[in-house]
Formats: sequence, structure tokens, C-alpha cells
Amino acid sequence: MKVKKIIELLDLNCEVKEASPDMFKRIAPVSNNESALNHNLELLKINCMGNWDDALQKYITDLKNNL
Repeated sequence: MKVKKIIELLDLNCEVKEASPDMFKRIAPVSNNESALNHNLELLKINCMGNWDDALQKYITDLKNNL
């Protein structure tokens, strides 16, 4: 759960509860799969997207250091 990870990294005292998908109606259909792949970058062998957890950790650390 992405939100829970963000709350943990920010050291916030907050309870995160999972919401059912039907609580958020969308006009267009959306996949339950949160991963993203860029097929064209893969074909060109220039896909350098890093790991989400590592990038989030760095972002939150940088954010805390600049507050």
C-alpha cells in the first residue's frame, strides 16, 4: 500500500485504512495493476526508471532535510 509507506517514511502518527475500490468511482476503467512499463524505452534500451521504493525513500529524505 503506497500511502501507508509514505506515512511510515514521514514518521506520521496516522492510521491508514484500506478503502474498497467501489468507494472511488471513475469514468474510465483503470487497471488494478499499479506498475508501469514503457515499452518504447525498453525497445530503445534506455529505460532507466528506478525502483519506486528507493525513489520514494530518497524523495522523503530530501524533503525532510529541506524543511
